[in-house]
Amino acid sequence: MGVGLALLHFPTLEGKMNHRDFTPNPILITVLAGLIIGIISCSSSDESTKHKQVATKPIQEVKLEHEERLMTIPGVSAVLIGEIAGKACIKVVVQKKTLTIMREIPTSLGGYPVSVEEAGLFRTR
Repeated sequence: MGVGLALLHFPTLEGKMNHRDFTPNPILITVLAGLIIGIISCSSSDESTKHKQVATKPIQEVKLEHEERLMTIPGVSAVLIGEIAGKACIKVVVQKKTLTIMREIPTSLGGYPVSVEEAGLFRTR
């Protein structure tokens, strides 16, 4: 209720208030809108960085720590070290990208991003 009072100018006529007499204060509305947008954008960026961490171990070590578990996911064919935009990443090669597989593979491991690539079924000759 306090916010509503700050946003509106209440002219009084003989002590009587009428809802038609309320005039929105454009400056306060703009400030409030900016605050709301700022709060929303900050909470969105917190969500996207929540799972990110700084890599403290070499990527080879991180790959070895997680490779066995990743290989138990049905459809995973290989776990490799690769690059995303020039930065080291853990690359998980799958037969087919499915919703189930994508839910089981994390977006980062040990501070390194994880890339999922579809390669189809591997066959030996």
